Amino acid sequence: MPLVSTGGPEDTRGFDRYEVDGIKVFVQKGITTADGVLKFRLRRFLFFTDIEAVGVKVI
Repeated sequence: MPLVSTGGPEDTRGFDRYEVDGIKVFVQKGITTADGVLKFRLRRFLFFTDIEAVGVKVI
């Protein structure tokens, strides 16, 4: 399962960096996606909110 966390990695050499509307996203190099698109969405459950990465090919 893809891991989404806040903050940036300590060593950014293994990541591609993207920035959209002031939000910085670090994606591990070599990640493949289903349609060449990686989306992030907020997922809410009761009192919890987390960020989900959609479109990452796991295998």
